[in-house]
Amino acid sequence: MRRRSRIEGLLGLASLGLVCLVLANLVLASARVEAGEIRFATFNIESDASTDDARIAETIRALGPLDMLALQEVAGPNAVRNATAALRSATRGRYRYVISESGAAVRGRLGDRLAIIYDSARFRQMETIELHVIRSVPDGSAHGRPNWGLRAALFLRLRAFDDDIEFLFGTVHLKCCSAGGAVRAHQARLLAEWIARADVPVILAGDFNIPVLPQEANGASASAAFDRLVDALAWVRPANPTKTQCSPDHESMLDHVFVDRERIAMAEVRIHETDPAYCAADRRGGSDHRPVSARVSIE
Repeated sequence: MRRRSRIEGLLGLASLGLVCLVLANLVLASARVEAGEIRFATFNIESDASTDDARIAETIRALGPLDMLALQEVAGPNAVRNATAALRSATRGRYRYVISESGAAVRGRLGDRLAIIYDSARFRQMETIELHVIRSVPDGSAHGRPNWGLRAALFLRLRAFDDDIEFLFGTVHLKCCSAGGAVRAHQARLLAEWIARADVPVILAGDFNIPVLPQEANGASASAAFDRLVDALAWVRPANPTKTQCSPDHESMLDHVFVDRERIAMAEVRIHETDPAYCAADRRGGSDHRPVSARVSIE
C-alpha cells in the first residue's frame, strides 16, 4: 500500500510538471501571437583579419532571441555559419541563412559579403533577391555605369506561418566614406525606386554609411542618400541614439533601420553595446560596429 501511494505521488508530480510545461509553452506562444511582433537586428561584423569569431558570436548571443539577423562585412560561409550557431544557442529557433553573391574585395578575395539569417520555424522563405542594379555609379543615365566592386542589396521575401503575412526583409552596405556621397545617393535612389514597386511591406536594415548625428531628432543629415531613401521608407530614430561605428573619425550613426511607413508599426529601435569598453574590444577581435535591433508589427 505504501509503495503504491509513493508511485501515485511520483506520477502526480510528473503529471503536474507536464501540465506546467504545456501551460508555459501556451503562454509563450500566445504572447508571440498577441504581440504580433517581429524582432530583428543588423550587425556589421567587420570582415577583417583580426576579427575573432568567438567575440562576434558573444555579441550576437547577447542580443537575445531574434527572428532575423542582417549581417554586413561577412568574410564568407564560415563566418555566417558561426553567427547562425550563435543565434541557435541563444534561442530555440531553427535558423537558416542566405549569403550574397556580391561583395567588395578584401585583401584580394571576395570576403565583404551580406547575409540574412532567419527563423525557418516562423517564416517560410518565398524568394531571394539580390539587387545588382545598385552596383553602379552615377553617369547621367537612369541606372548608372556598372561598378562590380560595389555590393548589391540582399532581400528575402518571407511569409509568416502563424498569420500568412508576407514582407520583404533587406540588408545593404552602401558605398563608404565622405568621398562616396554621390554614389550613395545614386544607390539610394535606385533602391527607393525598386522598393516603391513592392507589393508587400518592406523592412531595410544595414550599414548605410549615411551619417546621422545622434542629436538629430528627425534624421536630417544633409545627405542626398538619406533624402532618397525616405522617399520610399520611414527612418526610425533609435530610442538610445549613439554613434554606431567605433572609429574616432565617426561621431554619427551609420547603421540604420528603415520601414514601410504605411504598413509597419514600429515599436522600438535600439543600439546595443553602448559601453565604451565595447569599442576597446575592437582591437582584440571584436567588430568596429555596434549592433542595432528593432521590434516591428506588420499591419
